[in-house]
Amino acid sequence: RKLPGYFRISKINENYYFDLQFMIGVREFSIGKDQEIMFKLSNGEIVKLPNIAYTMSCIGCGTNSSVGSVAHGMKVSYLIDKNNFEKLKNNPVVKVRVYTLYSIDEYVEDEIKDKYSNNVSTALKFIEKQ
Repeated sequence: RKLPGYFRISKINENYYFDLQFMIGVREFSIGKDQEIMFKLSNGEIVKLPNIAYTMSCIGCGTNSSVGSVAHGMKVSYLIDKNNFEKLKNNPVVKVRVYTLYSIDEYVEDEIKDKYSNNVSTALKFIEKQ
């Protein structure tokens, strides 16, 4: 399955977060506390970030426009520790996998196009300077 969505990097006090807004279809789904998002980096390394709180999907929550307004989606936040911050900052992301809960554990993943692969590292470098 593809993973259409948007991300942002946020900083609250001294903690950094990878915030993801996405949609994956017409069924309800959830992401459990500490369930992981995984990033495959250009150097082959895998970075795992834990979800900070149990999150349930809702209709229209994964989109920023009317497109997708009838699909189930969510906004979810993952904690970025210092070690993973450095890895993500210094290496382009080539693939992402998000673990979800339906009736059984599942995941959705997507390849990151070359023109977008540096977006996460660029965002981390920008927010680090703030």
